[in-house]
Amino acid sequence: MRGPGAALQWPATLQRPAALRFVAAFAAGAALNLAFAPLAWWPVGLIAPAVLFALIRGLPPRRAAWTGAAFGVGLFAVGTYWLYTCLHVFGLVPVWLTVLLQAALVAIMAAYTAALCFVANRFWRKPGMTRDWLVLPGLWVLLEWLRGWALSGFPWLSLGYAFIDSPLAGWAPLLGVYGVTWAAALAATGVGALGLAGVQGARQSTTAARPAAAPAVALAVIVAVCAASGLAGRRQWTRPAGA
Repeated sequence: MRGPGAALQWPATLQRPAALRFVAAFAAGAALNLAFAPLAWWPVGLIAPAVLFALIRGLPPRRAAWTGAAFGVGLFAVGTYWLYTCLHVFGLVPVWLTVLLQAALVAIMAAYTAALCFVANRFWRKPGMTRDWLVLPGLWVLLEWLRGWALSGFPWLSLGYAFIDSPLAGWAPLLGVYGVTWAAALAATGVGALGLAGVQGARQSTTAARPAAAPAVALAVIVAVCAASGLAGRRQWTRPAGA
């Protein structure tokens, strides 16, 4: 998929893997809802973005965008199911219009994750430190902030909200929800790097010593992000003022 002839072979040899990639991206996006209340399985909030980052690795921009869109559809189609009750049951909106409105919202929200993947693979397609540790977490935060106010905003399911009861919660008093989102996306990059290093190590056991630095760096970043959050969380940032 990364070679120069990949586009020419797409219809014949890559159609099925592409379908599997879309299904995996949709499943990862849907699973991300498990990180939010009421289940609050916050480790899923690290695994799901890591899966997305791995799925778009090395893809041409358009294919990366469609993969990101599938992730966004899974996230928001499952995460905004309550809109049906709001619109149809309480708002008495007809079923067909409710479904249409909800589908439109999901499509608009999925466009943000599609844009993230397109931009990342358009300008930083080659995997590297800059792309993995700066671009992907930075774009995630930027696009979450953008959808929080654009077209009146829809900040629902921002990644940072999933980590209010996690080791990353200490970032919240300092940087707010978007700071927690950045820390989570950075840690997710580390989780993805550990996973990829494990896969590569299994496939290339003869060169296991060469990629050994990658998991060490990833683990160091994860520990540093959590440790800094823990230190910030120990400080009492506010105090009562009167009764």
